[in-house]
Amino acid sequence: MPNPPELIDTYDRNNIYYISGPRAVIIPEIMRASLRDGDAPLAVKIVKATVINPHGLIYAVQRAQKSENPFLFTTTFGEHVKRRFGPDETRDYISRTLREGAKEEVDMEDIKIARDIHDYEKRSKRLDLSAQAIAYLAYSNHWSLSVRWSVVPAEQGDRLTRWRKRDDLRCYILRYDGDLAFIDGEAIGHLMMKPKDIVGEITGLSMERFLGRTNNHSTEHREHALEEMSVKPLEDLLKRNEGIPVQQLLQMLKEGRFFAYDLLATIARHHHLMKPF
Repeated sequence: MPNPPELIDTYDRNNIYYISGPRAVIIPEIMRASLRDGDAPLAVKIVKATVINPHGLIYAVQRAQKSENPFLFTTTFGEHVKRRFGPDETRDYISRTLREGAKEEVDMEDIKIARDIHDYEKRSKRLDLSAQAIAYLAYSNHWSLSVRWSVVPAEQGDRLTRWRKRDDLRCYILRYDGDLAFIDGEAIGHLMMKPKDIVGEITGLSMERFLGRTNNHSTEHREHALEEMSVKPLEDLLKRNEGIPVQQLLQMLKEGRFFAYDLLATIARHHHLMKPF
């Protein structure tokens, strides 16, 4: 028998439950509304994790040819929170979703979750990080921006198009010094880079100037600044290659180094947690 569809919940801007449905139906519907209206009308629950090694290098993972952000480098792994009970249930499945995503996407089985930042620092020194990871829930936001790229049908042929997604986000930072194995087709490779080098490659700015443009501002200002900086390299590629077939463009993304909004936003929020340890 075929596997049952993966069901996810949606929430409005006020974090009020709206509707549930198969992920394969909900996400395309949200994308179409976002392309029409300029922003997503609903958010979906998701867990995202960025892995840092003791030298302060990020595991930036290159996605496979997926419906969202094909071949872009982004955070180490992510997982939508699947519906298990009704929307009014209070049981928290965030930590289980983190572990499921780690196992399914990068074959990481042993994750300890810190109670707070002090526990995170203490256990980082005690654990064997070549065999175990220590995770810290660094950020929660029920209306977090995620800028996505997808191949969208158009009159002149398929086009790679930018759209805005909204996540009910839980963002973890993991310390780990082992190997990653990509086992479910979500990723095709990875880079290990310092946060400042990722920022420099995307924006041409030093970390200090980058943080000056993205921190100590309103959420709307910060989202706009990060969006404009993150999309510029790919927008420039599209302008230089206007009119070429989309499959040829995707091959350029596969062979190049283009980074997703989520990775840049994670660095902006959590750069202080990405130092050598």
